Amino acid sequence: MRFFRNKNCANGFVLIMAMIFLSVFAALAVSMASMSTANIRLAKNQHDASLALSAAQSGLELAKYFLKNCDTQATSVELELGNSEIHAAWKSLCDLIIASPLVTVPANNDREFKDAGANGKTGKELVTSAVSYGQGDVTFTLRFYKYNQVIDPNVSFSVESTGTVGNLSQTVAMDLEVTRDNSVLKYAVASRGRIWLTSETIIDGDIYSSWDSTRYGSAGVETTLEVINNGTIGTINTIAELDGENIQMETLDSNGSPIFDEFGNRIYSDDDTVQGQHAGIEYDVSDDDLPGMDPEDYDTSGYRSQCTSNIPTASTVTEYFPHASGSYSTYKSGGIKFYRHKYTNETFTNAFLAKGRNALFENCTFNGVLYIETTSYTNRTSKCNNIRFDNCQFNGVIVTDIPMNSSIQWRQNCLYFTGGAIFSNQWSSQEATILAPNFNVNLGNTTELEVDQSSIIEGAVVGGIVDVRGNVEIDGTIISMYDTKSHPS
Repeated sequence: MRFFRNKNCANGFVLIMAMIFLSVFAALAVSMASMSTANIRLAKNQHDASLALSAAQSGLELAKYFLKNCDTQATSVELELGNSEIHAAWKSLCDLIIASPLVTVPANNDREFKDAGANGKTGKELVTSAVSYGQGDVTFTLRFYKYNQVIDPNVSFSVESTGTVGNLSQTVAMDLEVTRDNSVLKYAVASRGRIWLTSETIIDGDIYSSWDSTRYGSAGVETTLEVINNGTIGTINTIAELDGENIQMETLDSNGSPIFDEFGNRIYSDDDTVQGQHAGIEYDVSDDDLPGMDPEDYDTSGYRSQCTSNIPTASTVTEYFPHASGSYSTYKSGGIKFYRHKYTNETFTNAFLAKGRNALFENCTFNGVLYIETTSYTNRTSKCNNIRFDNCQFNGVIVTDIPMNSSIQWRQNCLYFTGGAIFSNQWSSQEATILAPNFNVNLGNTTELEVDQSSIIEGAVVGGIVDVRGNVEIDGTIISMYDTKSHPS
């Protein structure tokens, strides 16, 4: 038998395989082309999203610029801001934006709006026209808005910045709160006079003195070796100014840096006016940006209107201030005689104390506001108020008139706390517990340490001259605003 091979058979098989491979390669090519196109599109979308976010963030920086340069309203630093102050801040911001050449605001600016939904909240908004981000179709738009009703007590109004690239957009937002400038409260102790810290004093926070009369031999802050200050010490003086008066706050090397031993302990010398533990000394610190350090920064009249009762007159006892050691009723050189209206074991709520009472409160409790009246520019005891509190409980705030005296009447207008004093402000969320601008505030006996007696205060203590003696714990800020240059000793 003979077998014959078809010579064209192999050629047909190769043709079929070639067509299969061509189809596969074509599919791969189409797939790779599609993936490449998708990757390009994805990369562009990511680029546009990043560009839109950058534009939105740039818009937010412009919003911050407007906020920083917005005119602020002068207001008393101790009172909580109300709707009128917030509205004034909003109007000032809107006026600034509308007048700015950096943006364009449509004619329907400061318009009413309503959130979506049946229970949509209403408010006012100001929306700018699109601002070019510098290339192509990249823009951002700013929207400032505030609600007519208080939604969040910590939010006065808000700003949204939307960056747009073509049909893609990104939005960033920021809530804003209109508050008092309370930068002075970052200090545990802030004073225009000198600060002396002695014995086993512990301060958790920064302290600052703007005393600049170095000719009296002090840089404004002096501490002893037992003092622990878990914060910095600030002075308005420069190192050069102190060197010119031969004053050395700390031991420095030739580069003006503090010196430490091999164990990291600060090296002191007997010439250092600042001893004890602290977190460093800051020189040339200005007080220009510290509202709250001048009596003109305050207006306490709003508290007077909250008093619903007047403290009546009472029988009097005679005391002196200053007084001899161990006796409030014994004369000391320079002391003033006071006929104090005496109140014992009484409770007062939102009470007003008239000038000239020069009261003595023993074991009394005060709820709400205790408002104390006085007169400026007077040496008459019938016009001032020198008050001694002995073992009293305060469940609110002590607020005084503001005696605008060129020379503080530290004997005439004084709050004198003896024995133990407990402050637990249950009346308001205000920072201040003692608000007595230009008053002499004495916490602790002025002539001797009272054994086993202590005072506890939560909140700021604001006074003209603030003296703290004995065992006192203060969880807040001490502001002593009187410049004691006229009393260098």
